[in-house]
Amino acid sequence: MADLWSRRFIVVAIIFPIFEEIVFRGVLQGWMLKKSWGGRKKFGISSANVAVSIVFTALHVVRRVGVISVGVFVPSLVFGYFRERYDNLTASIGLHIFYNSGFVLLFS
Repeated sequence: MADLWSRRFIVVAIIFPIFEEIVFRGVLQGWMLKKSWGGRKKFGISSANVAVSIVFTALHVVRRVGVISVGVFVPSLVFGYFRERYDNLTASIGLHIFYNSGFVLLFS
């Protein structure tokens, strides 16, 4: 099991999620939501959320070669949903930290 205060854990489980949520859900999704097409929803998920999740997933696939990287698409949609639902990043950051923490603890 990973040491909870190791550098790897802090970076992957805390710092990366905060940075990624600010960039992807805060800046990119916020910008896309202002576009005429960005706010359109299907099944409660906005076009902006889907577009950001595709970019987010693509960057994870490039960074970590492997099919498992595609598995971040659904969590990304969830993070984006909560960003829009509460109109802030608090919930999406918290969920992302929880998700990454579990991933690190399970696979370390």
